[in-house]
Formats: sequence, structure tokens, C-alpha cells
Amino acid sequence: MVTEIQLNDTKINITRYDEKKIEGKTQISFTFYVTSEDYHDIASNVIIQRNI
Repeated sequence: MVTEIQLNDTKINITRYDEKKIEGKTQISFTFYVTSEDYHDIASNVIIQRNI
């Protein structure tokens, strides 16, 4: 289960994660809450960390 994501140097707890296959590709969506200041500092590189 995915419980957090890392965007550049910022780890963010997520509240919802969904993953599905569409035409051989993986689509992911997730929900997280951050302040507008934190959001401003985040770029779009995503590394998904899974807890096993």
C-alpha cells in the first residue's frame, strides 16, 4: 500500500491512492494535503514509495 510520495526532497503523506492499467499503461492518482507555501516549492518529479 502506498502511504507517502516523494516530490524532489519533500516527503508527503497521502490520503488516497489509486492505480489502474489502461491500454497497457499504468495510471495513478493520489490525494494529499499541503500548504500553499509547500506546494509552491514542489516540482513534478514523483517517486512512489510502497510499504510492504
